[in-house]
Amino acid sequence: MKAKSSNSIARRSARKKHKDEKQDTSTDHAEKSSERTVDNSKRQLQKVVKRRMIGRLADLPSMPLDILFEIFGQLLPYDLLKLARTTRDFRRLLMNRSSISVWKAARVNSGLPGCPTDMSEPAWAHLAFFPQCNYCSATNIRNVEWRFRVRICSKCAGRHLADIRRYSSYFESMVSTRPGKRRSVICFKPEIESVESRFCAIEGNEARQSFINERKKIVHDRLQHAKLCEVWNESQTQDRDTELWNLREDRRHAIFQKLEDLGWGHDISQIQQPDSLELHKLVDRPQRLTELWSNIKPGVLEFMEEMRAKRIEREFASLVLSRKFVAIRVLREYKNSRLPDIQLMPEGPDFCEFPAIKEILHQPADITVEESSFSDVVPQLASIMEDWRMDLDRRLLKSIRMDSLRPLSRKRFYLKMLNSLHGMFSDEEYETSESLPPMDNKPQMTDEILSHRMKLASALYSCPSCTPSSRRFDYDSDFDDGLQHFTSNALFYPQVLGHQCWTRTEAGYFDMFYNPAACDQTLRLAASEDERKGWDCYGLSFKTSKIAEYIVQEAGLDSDIATANDMDQVDCMFACLTCREPMINDVEGGSDESETSGDDNLESITSSVCPLFNWRAAIRHLTEQHRSLSSLGMMEQHIMKFTKESLSTEVKETERRYRTKNDTIWACVHCRDLPSEKGVYTLSEVENHVSQRHQSASPTLNVDYFRHFAASDMHPTSAPFLVCVRDGHVTCYERVPVEA
Repeated sequence: MKAKSSNSIARRSARKKHKDEKQDTSTDHAEKSSERTVDNSKRQLQKVVKRRMIGRLADLPSMPLDILFEIFGQLLPYDLLKLARTTRDFRRLLMNRSSISVWKAARVNSGLPGCPTDMSEPAWAHLAFFPQCNYCSATNIRNVEWRFRVRICSKCAGRHLADIRRYSSYFESMVSTRPGKRRSVICFKPEIESVESRFCAIEGNEARQSFINERKKIVHDRLQHAKLCEVWNESQTQDRDTELWNLREDRRHAIFQKLEDLGWGHDISQIQQPDSLELHKLVDRPQRLTELWSNIKPGVLEFMEEMRAKRIEREFASLVLSRKFVAIRVLREYKNSRLPDIQLMPEGPDFCEFPAIKEILHQPADITVEESSFSDVVPQLASIMEDWRMDLDRRLLKSIRMDSLRPLSRKRFYLKMLNSLHGMFSDEEYETSESLPPMDNKPQMTDEILSHRMKLASALYSCPSCTPSSRRFDYDSDFDDGLQHFTSNALFYPQVLGHQCWTRTEAGYFDMFYNPAACDQTLRLAASEDERKGWDCYGLSFKTSKIAEYIVQEAGLDSDIATANDMDQVDCMFACLTCREPMINDVEGGSDESETSGDDNLESITSSVCPLFNWRAAIRHLTEQHRSLSSLGMMEQHIMKFTKESLSTEVKETERRYRTKNDTIWACVHCRDLPSEKGVYTLSEVENHVSQRHQSASPTLNVDYFRHFAASDMHPTSAPFLVCVRDGHVTCYERVPVEA
């Protein structure tokens, strides 16, 4: 029984031994297999490393130390830092104290001030050259706090830098500081906290005083060293900027040369601002042009194609501008051939925008445009200009419609605005409130009615350029009678269409001096700071006047029908009795021979002198000088009308000659639509101009000078022509102006 047990135990032992041997065998195979894998990986890595290092300093690790140190001594500290971080062998070599001579030589090469006594050479090089925040490891950080010996980003600066006023002033002299914004003094929080804790741990006054003196010396030495570092850093920044600029210049020249070889030289020279090839994102880079040209070539060529298209467009625009001079000659010949017809005609800018004219001006560049090119259009100019005048009426009507949207009272406007913002009143409360002006709920006139009213003699226009805004229409008049009180030189239809301000604008001096090729020389006015523009009556004001209606009615016409042309046909004039002056015994220019009996109002001006106006000047005078008369209903007591029967022919002829001589209503034919055009003259001025400038011995009307279309609206507001009443008899005389 015992033998059987012994046999079974022996068999179990044999099986266990066989199993262990089998496991050992499999383990040996696995170890051998893993060793073979590692060996293969090492061999492959060595092949890769060897393949990469061939021709690229492959023998550097196997060189003798003296040769390596000689090579390393020619590098910069930043190069040594990067080299020390490539392999462990280089790190062990360069971070050993025996390599300090290499770091010193590299520091001398860079010009960096000496290493502080409390820092190693690699740490000093890391602070000065490695662009990484010492706290958060943010990259590309250029800010170095030399007084605190730390490179720090703006985010970490808020946590580690602080105003020293947050701490006791006792420690201010024991830590490094620098000036901050708004007269603050910045300190390094870890430093001042360390100094404070160390100071508090010292016992005894002598020991504390010794610590204070030691800290002051450290701070003083650090400050002097930091100043040297700041000067060096500034020079490094300048050198870096110069290096980057040189790299950009080399890249630009290389790209320019590539483009010139491809035939883009002329297009490069014709690039104008704001476009710039030098500032193109593919060109303006601090990187030399090598094999990367093939990568940026499509983008650069696309830009040059765009520049070529712009150049061609500019050249064609310049050609069109040169053709406009020919069109202006055609326009001048047409205008002058129509004299003495003084209908409103366009100036150069509007004429060149006519479709028929524009088509000729924009013909292909290979076609020569001459005066004969317009021969088919000239016969059509009469109808074209008539359509243009109708278009001006429509645009004038649109401006009147826009002007009608202006509130009748600034006070009412602002109160309505406040009411809309704050809801102070409902519409019914607003309308019925006695303390507030009534709301403007008048129905808008139709275009037909407004078109009729704008042509009436009682319709007054105001130009925003000729009259200050405070003197145009008085919206804050003390007279709450619903009248529109006009306080500027009035314009009338149709002469308002020829008002000079509608075709003038401020000259563009920047383009004139810096880009004269892009300027339209046909717009220039040599004797003015303005230049021509297309017709535009923006800002025009339009109102009907009670005074004008009264003058029209006094002339015997219906103010709801009569136009300015109708009033011009009425032979009557008006005297202002409010402006009468005492009679002077010896009046120069008086004529006792021209006498006539006046109306009933003559008795009120016996032995006095009153100014005499035509109907336009009378309206201007009354609306500007005596606008309260219309509100008080006293116009009939202050205005005297001279009819055709009550005014002698000699008096009327004297007044006509005086107007012809003194009114600025004449323009030069030879300067018409040219840069030398100066506007309007008096008769004597235009004759002198024609004689001296155009060498005409005897200036002739409608040959050398002509009456301007808007001449009727160019009379002065206060006419110097007076009515002299003496013993119930009326004569006209000219007041001789007193020379200044």
